[in-house]
Order: sequence, then C-alpha cells, then structure tokens
Amino acid sequence: MTKYILRFDDFSRYSSWCKWRDIVNYLKWGRVPALIGVIPDCKDEKLMKGSVMSDYEFWRHMSDIKSFDIGMHGYNHENFGAMSKDEQLVLMMRSMARFAEAMVVPNVFIAPNHSVNDHTFDALKMAGIEYLSDGVGLYPWRDDSEVMIVPQILWTPREVPMGVITFCMHPDTMSKEQVDSLMNFIERHRKDIISIYEAEPTPLSLLNMPFRPVYGYFYKKKFKS
Repeated sequence: MTKYILRFDDFSRYSSWCKWRDIVNYLKWGRVPALIGVIPDCKDEKLMKGSVMSDYEFWRHMSDIKSFDIGMHGYNHENFGAMSKDEQLVLMMRSMARFAEAMVVPNVFIAPNHSVNDHTFDALKMAGIEYLSDGVGLYPWRDDSEVMIVPQILWTPREVPMGVITFCMHPDTMSKEQVDSLMNFIERHRKDIISIYEAEPTPLSLLNMPFRPVYGYFYKKKFKS
C-alpha cells in the first residue's frame, strides 16, 4: 500500500504568511501530518522577495507550525554539497541554536537544493539529527551512519501505485489551483498520509536499486525538454 508524506519547503522571514496560513490551518483542522522545511536565517536572494517579517513575527509563526514535523532546511539555504564535514556541522549547530529560540529541536534535515555529499551523514550523526528527507527511491533506507533516508521524488500530489512518496511543495509560490488540488488529494487519501517518523525500511527497499536508473532517465528527459 502506498503511503504519502507532505513536505512544505522554504518557510523563512521572507515567506508570505497569508499563503502559508491557509494551508497550515487546513492541515491542523484535518489533523493531517506534514513536514515543514524552515530556513532560520535565509540569505538566498531567490527567496528574499516581498515583505520581511521581524524576528518576533517569524518565531511567533513558528509557534503556529511547530505542532508539525519540523525540518532544518539549512541555515541560510546554502549549498551543503561542496562543504566539508566540519563546515556542515557548524551550520547545523548554528541552525539548531536558532530553532532553540522557538523551543524546537528539529530531527529532520532537508538539504537545500538536494545538496548532500558523503560528509553530510557524518555531520548529521554528530548533530544528533536522525532523518534526511532527500534521495531517490521508492522506500526509506538507513545509511551506514544510521541516518534514516526518506526519499523525495515528486513535487505534485498524485496517486502512485507503490512506495513511501514524499511530495515537496512551496506554499510561497503555489497558485490557488495548486492549493485546491492539494486539498482534494488530501480528502481522497487522508488515511494514507503519514508523518516522516512513521517511515521505516522494509524488504521492499531493495526495489530502490532498479528504480533509480529508471527515475533518472525520465527525470533527465523531462528537464531536457
């Protein structure tokens, strides 16, 4: 049976709370689990648009979302893939310190722009973070460092015949039609939506190996077109 994880990325001081509020309230009302990717101190110019929340406003809204699963989406939304273990660990600990202001201890790492390398897993273990929302596969698996890797392969909610499927969405850029489509999907599949903490490896994780080259072929073909 297919299970789905709803992930919402890029919550920062530059987010439009009006867009986030409608989705957050809907999820709360329906008691729907979700993973929220938070950027504690966004410095990514692509995301630094529109009005800016004060620190007080930002952390007040954090209180509105901390009932969900909270993911550390970097510190400044930087690229971790080119960094050493020590550099990554420093940024993770700085991020942890900012989350502590809202009395939140994130246990999920969401690499900005899928930027991970071999050092990331050692840094996560040293930081005490047990889950990574990233990677290509149909089912979760554990890395040698014991980090639980829960793959993320789709960005639009849709029915999938098998797997533990994470949909990554960005409320700041979602249209009303996309929000309505999401809510319709939730209404039809509520019983199949889980928290990332419910994701566990299974013998079916072996299907990740043949799935990866097939996914890679269609992914490259899609973006080449």
